[in-house]
Amino acid sequence: MRRLLKTGNIVLSGLFVMALSGCNGDKGKQANKTYTVVIQQMKFTPADLTVNEGDTVIWINKDIVEHNVTTETKDWSSPNLSPGMSWNKVMVKSAAYSCTLHPVMKGSLKVK
Repeated sequence: MRRLLKTGNIVLSGLFVMALSGCNGDKGKQANKTYTVVIQQMKFTPADLTVNEGDTVIWINKDIVEHNVTTETKDWSSPNLSPGMSWNKVMVKSAAYSCTLHPVMKGSLKVK
């Protein structure tokens, strides 16, 4: 009986520590992150970005003209972003993109 109580206390202590540490059983799973790409001076900065699947990318137009963000394969596209506007997307796969209004503007996202 004492042995059973001692084992029970150890299990309860372990559960208490897990609860305090915020452990939810998802070992190795990291929280999704948010990344920012600034649109300014007719370019995307950073032009190349590596993120994890499920991370969010926010494009902010700090330029003086409208821009958009459109994948080369046309899988997705932002609306035209006036100066000061932003648009975000949760990333699920890698993509090369550009501004269809200014095709010299190019960027790429690598999703791990």
